[in-house]
Amino acid sequence: LTLTNPSGLSLEHSWNFGDGTGYSAFSTATTATHTYAVKGNFAVSVRTRIAGSSYSPSINGVQVVHGVIPAQKPRMQTTIAVDPDRSVVWNVNPDNDSVSGIDPVGLVKVREIPVGDQPVALAIGAQDRLWVANKKSASLTEINRASGLVVASHDLPSGSQPHGLIADPTAGVFYVALESLGEVAKVSEATGQVLARIPVGPWPRSLSLDPLRGVLWISRFISPDQGGVVVPVDLASFSVLPEVALSPVMQPDGLQNGRGIPNYLAAVTLSPDLGH
Repeated sequence: LTLTNPSGLSLEHSWNFGDGTGYSAFSTATTATHTYAVKGNFAVSVRTRIAGSSYSPSINGVQVVHGVIPAQKPRMQTTIAVDPDRSVVWNVNPDNDSVSGIDPVGLVKVREIPVGDQPVALAIGAQDRLWVANKKSASLTEINRASGLVVASHDLPSGSQPHGLIADPTAGVFYVALESLGEVAKVSEATGQVLARIPVGPWPRSLSLDPLRGVLWISRFISPDQGGVVVPVDLASFSVLPEVALSPVMQPDGLQNGRGIPNYLAAVTLSPDLGH
C-alpha cells in the first residue's frame, strides 16, 4: 500500500482479501500477507482511517491466484514471436510475402526476409531456426535466426492452405493446420517432412498445445450450424478426441459481443498453469 500523507497523520489500515475471510483488524502496517486456499481472481480492498476515527474510505484491486506454472508452458500459434536468443521480435507480413525482425528497443526493422506466398504464422524452432507457414504457396520456410538466411523450403500438400503452425520441442515436431483439407499434419523438425496427417473436420485454422496433457487444440474457424466447435487431438496416438461444443452466447448485444453461436474462432487460450 502506497500512501500520500503530507500532514503526517497517524493512519490505520484494514485489509479484505476477497475470499470470505473478512476484514482484518486495523493496523498501522502498510503491508500485509495472505495465503489463498484456492485459485481464482479475488477483489482485494483496503480501508484507511485516521487512528481512532470511524470514517474509513477504501480502495480496491484484483489479486490473481494461479496454480504452479509448469516447466513446459502452453503454446499458441502466433504471427509475432520474441526471439529467445537475441533482442529481436519476428512477425509475418502476409501482403509482402516476407518476415520482419524488429529491434524492440530502437523500434527499427533490422531484417526483412522473403519467404513463401502469404505467410500467416511463425514458430521458434531448435538450432536457432524460425519456421514460417505460407498459406498460398502451401509451404514451410525454415530460416536461420542468427544470419537471417533461408535454410530450406518444405512443400506441404498442394492447395492445402496451411494456416496454423505450432512447435512441440519435446517431440521434435511441428503441427500444421491444413485448412482446405480439413486436416492437421505432423511435420519433422529435423527434415521438414510430413510424418502423419489426420482429418479434424472443416475449417481448421488455429492451434494451441497443452504439453502437460499431450493435447493439441484445434479451433474450427467457421462453426457448423449447431454451434462453435474446438477439436482436441491426443498427441501420443495422434488421434482425434471427442469434439468440444461451445455454448451459444445469449447476453445482450454490446460493443464487444453479440448474441448467437461462437463463430470465426481464433486459437484457444490456455491458462499459464494449464488449469483452464
